[in-house]
Amino acid sequence: MFGIESEAAPEDIEDPKAYSIENARKKREHDKLMKKVEELKAHKREQIKILRNEFWKLLELNKELPAHMQFQRTDFNIDAKIHAEIHKKTSLKIEQVEKELAWEKQKHELGLKKLQDRFREPLESDTIVVYATQSDHQIASYRLVKPSKYSKLKRPSQSERRQSKMERLEKEGPGKKESQRDTGGSISLQEESVLEKGKKFRPRTLSEIMVENQIEKTKKLIQQAERAQFKILQRKKEWEELYKSKPDDDYEDPKDVQAIKEAQTYMGDFNLKTAPDYKIPEHMRINAAKKEEELGYLDTMAHGKKRYMNKCILSLRDLKLAVIEEIQCLVQELKNIQSSIPASKHMPIPQVPQIYPEEVPERRFQYDEETLLRFQRKQKKRQDKSSSKQSGTGSGGSAGGGLVGFLKLSSGKEGDLTTRDSLSRSSKASALLELPKPVEFEKAEPSDAELEIMKRDEVKHLYMQQFLCNRINELTVTFDAELHLLRHQKLKLDTKMKLSDLHHLTLFQEMLLLKNFEKQENILQERVNSLDKEEQDMQWKINETLKEMEEKKNEITKLQDQEKALYAGFQAALGENNKFANFLMKVLKKKIKRAKKKEVEGDADEDEESEESSEEESSLESDEDASGSEDDVFDDSICPTNCDVSLFELALQLREKRLDIEEALVEEKKIVDNLKKEYDTISKKVKVVATNLNAAEEALEAYQREKQQRLNELLVVIPLKLHQIEYMEFGEVPEDLSGTLVFSNHSLDRLQERIVQLQEENAKQQKLNKECRERRKLLIREKREMAKTISKMEETVRELMISKFGRVIDLEALQTLSVNTTLEELKIKKLRKELSNAKELRMWEEKIAQVRWDLMMKTKEHTKKLHQMNDLCLEKKKLDSRLNTLQNQQGNAFQGLRKADIVAKQKVTELVQTQLEKITALKEEIELLRKKGGLLLPPITPKPKNEMKPMDT
Repeated sequence: MFGIESEAAPEDIEDPKAYSIENARKKREHDKLMKKVEELKAHKREQIKILRNEFWKLLELNKELPAHMQFQRTDFNIDAKIHAEIHKKTSLKIEQVEKELAWEKQKHELGLKKLQDRFREPLESDTIVVYATQSDHQIASYRLVKPSKYSKLKRPSQSERRQSKMERLEKEGPGKKESQRDTGGSISLQEESVLEKGKKFRPRTLSEIMVENQIEKTKKLIQQAERAQFKILQRKKEWEELYKSKPDDDYEDPKDVQAIKEAQTYMGDFNLKTAPDYKIPEHMRINAAKKEEELGYLDTMAHGKKRYMNKCILSLRDLKLAVIEEIQCLVQELKNIQSSIPASKHMPIPQVPQIYPEEVPERRFQYDEETLLRFQRKQKKRQDKSSSKQSGTGSGGSAGGGLVGFLKLSSGKEGDLTTRDSLSRSSKASALLELPKPVEFEKAEPSDAELEIMKRDEVKHLYMQQFLCNRINELTVTFDAELHLLRHQKLKLDTKMKLSDLHHLTLFQEMLLLKNFEKQENILQERVNSLDKEEQDMQWKINETLKEMEEKKNEITKLQDQEKALYAGFQAALGENNKFANFLMKVLKKKIKRAKKKEVEGDADEDEESEESSEEESSLESDEDASGSEDDVFDDSICPTNCDVSLFELALQLREKRLDIEEALVEEKKIVDNLKKEYDTISKKVKVVATNLNAAEEALEAYQREKQQRLNELLVVIPLKLHQIEYMEFGEVPEDLSGTLVFSNHSLDRLQERIVQLQEENAKQQKLNKECRERRKLLIREKREMAKTISKMEETVRELMISKFGRVIDLEALQTLSVNTTLEELKIKKLRKELSNAKELRMWEEKIAQVRWDLMMKTKEHTKKLHQMNDLCLEKKKLDSRLNTLQNQQGNAFQGLRKADIVAKQKVTELVQTQLEKITALKEEIELLRKKGGLLLPPITPKPKNEMKPMDT
């Protein structure tokens, strides 16, 4: 016992896979239970199998029955809900699985989409290789990506000059002015239409009828003269057109000018771009933007050529697929035919061409369930072989789950290619080769007719066998011929594409070089544009100032004409035998001081300064007048005795007008002087800007020349063939070709032909020049003779006029002098004037009667007021006498007149004085109105209050 207690305790069995009796018992019971379950399952499966076989037998019996006695498939469904529930459960399970795998599916779809966007999206067409059927020839398409960015990128050229302000104004200005004129014209037309309507609806008077009758008579008389005058005018127009058609001395034929321009453009001295003094024309200047456009155009052209070739290759591949399908149909028909022909007469069946994977690269992205499972097995093998680090990255999961994102296309084998063309061809072949099916007969000796039929069928089958073999051979040969032709075209295109790639490299190098020059070039071009714009703006300002100067000069001439007309009118009003003509002219020409009109009152200092300046001016003017006049001093405020007052007043009014005109002239002259100064300053600035512009253009030209020299230094690849090289030394091509010039034979032949053409043209021009000189001499001689003839005829006409009329007269005036139009017009004018004067006289008579009535009422009122004043004066005297008595009685308490009496007396005297002045003014106005054609003067205003003297009583 002691030994047992001293033994160590056994360790617990922690391994779950370790053998134990309990586990063995549980496993045995579980196996027994599972065996019973499997037996039950097998028994149930046997029962289900028996029932299924019975069901299929019933279905076959049902099919053997007539159609009207057959049961429908739906009649076999005992319980329709079972199928619905089964479908519902399956759909729920599918939805559950889809929900569980949604995140994984979306993940792998995004991964696939990223791969497609990275590698497949920019690719426009993949490489397709088409193989020939009877040879080793093949043709491959171009692997194209989408068009380059240069084809879409188009920047505005920096060399384009901006429009100046003057150009914009010239474009916008005429339109606006014409619109304003149009609106003004429409308004005036509307007003005229309204007036004409008013005239139509107004009844005509007797005077208007008389005037219209007189006008109609004169019109009839004038029409004859107008006809003759029209003929004369027509003849004058013909002469004017003839003189206009006469060319000037410096006239140049437009055809000759155009021919010279074309010769200068196309046949000038073409200097090489490598020359140091080469000047780049404006239209040939290049920049980075234009070079990018050229590069993009080259890319688009090359891309278009390649795309067209890819379309041709793709159509050739489709043709091969159709040919293979048709050959398969023909081979099948051939096999059917050979089954009814003896083996000794069989022809070898042609081999069907194959479709290689390179010909259908799109099938790499087509898959079915087998391909997916195969891919999954490969991925599992890779995962097993890979290390733990690679497995930790989850590459296997992504590869296995990446199958979800594949595009599920219809699966099919390579041989099962069907198209509409192939189906149509197979249908045609089958229609041609319809053969009767062999019918089994009892073995018996054939008769002669049957033997004949069998021989005929055999011959027919042999013919069809030969026909099908020939057709298959024809299809393969024609396809190979098409492939050879297209391959030859593609080889030519490959050479062109290589040349375009070389040209692309050159253009790209030029573009990089131009981008380095672009910044400085833009700065210089912007400076040129800004100076050009500034010069145009200044030129526009100069034109505007010149226009304003012309307008102001026209206004000055108009004012001078007004002044002359004023003096002439006043001289006509004075008459010839007027004693006071010199006095009135002095009054008119006298320079007086005038208060300047001010829109806004200024400060007191400004008023004083203006008064001082006006006093100085008036003193100067008076000195000049005094020096220029004969009499030293004369008073122009008082009209002398025996002088006509109306003429004196007219002189005063015209003097005011003359002073207004002189002030306007002074202002206009000041404005003209300012405009001249402004014109001089702007013209100086224009010269400075022009010199700066020339310097900027020269700098830009030098920079362009430097840029061209740098471009000339770039290497350009020019492919040549050996027979095109004519630069030989000792019968061999030299190693150094730097001194050679690449020039086409066609251009060289054209230049040689042009030499001969120029010699012929020179001979023709010399001959034509000689003929023109002789013709010019002849024309000059004829012109002299014609001038002599015209002078003789003019002298003859002059002598005949003097002999017949006594003087030289105007024959045109004599032809048109059928009626004295001036006299008739004056008569009509006189009649209209008399009618208007009668109306005016009637109106003034009515006014005079009204004024007389007003005068009578005023005189009555004034006499009434005078009587009242007389009564007041008498009453005042009585009151004064009574007051004096009271003052004497009270000891002379009050002495002198009261202040109120003095004020009242002054008011009464002022009232009487103003009434007298008004009466005299009304009398003078009445006398003037009684005279016929008298001048209307303004009413005489009363004198200011400060000049009136109070009346003493």
